[in-house]
Amino acid sequence: MNYKYELHCHCREISPCGFLSADETAKLYQQAEYDGIVLTDHFRTDIIEKLPGKNWREKVDSFLKPYRELKAVYEETDFFIGLGMEIRFDHNDNDILLYGFSEKLLLEEGEDWVKFGLPFFYEKYHEKMLIIQAHPNRCATTYPEPLSYLHGIEVKNASPRNENHNEISEQTVKENPWLIAIGGSDCHRTEDVAGSGICCEKRIQTEQDLIKVLKDKAFQII
Repeated sequence: MNYKYELHCHCREISPCGFLSADETAKLYQQAEYDGIVLTDHFRTDIIEKLPGKNWREKVDSFLKPYRELKAVYEETDFFIGLGMEIRFDHNDNDILLYGFSEKLLLEEGEDWVKFGLPFFYEKYHEKMLIIQAHPNRCATTYPEPLSYLHGIEVKNASPRNENHNEISEQTVKENPWLIAIGGSDCHRTEDVAGSGICCEKRIQTEQDLIKVLKDKAFQII
């Protein structure tokens, strides 16, 4: 039996480009017979500034609220709710998907993340989380980051609003097979649901399971 998971989705509570609530997103993926989702809401300066809260702890609580609420709803089920983010550093328009960081790490060290830039961020955190560039060839204002600062890249981004760019990313992985190559729907709206993701033979139940599946490349892209 194959288990299906979405690795790239946004909810309107955090991401201003999102049309679906976290709850609506989870229900739609259940209807599409997926076995879990990873919330990867945008994490960049303009969004952080607008998060409710007078201090960093309160802003972190606001960012994590949709994830925590979904986690509580599905805690007694087999439907996996994962914590991720799509970070954008201040110096360019590239988006980086992060998987495997803890709430504690975000609270204690995350306030300065967007200021770091990818080279310093990778040096500091590459052993604590997976760092994967989202849609690296999407448009003229984005570009592939140096591969030495990444664990992998998103080779299939299924958003119907992005330019045709996946072929370039696929070629990059062919030339650099050590990279982790993932797929994601980049879900913002109902029509985006279940456009891509990964399927694997073992059920993902924890963040550690997710990281192991990705590191071991024990999955196929949907």
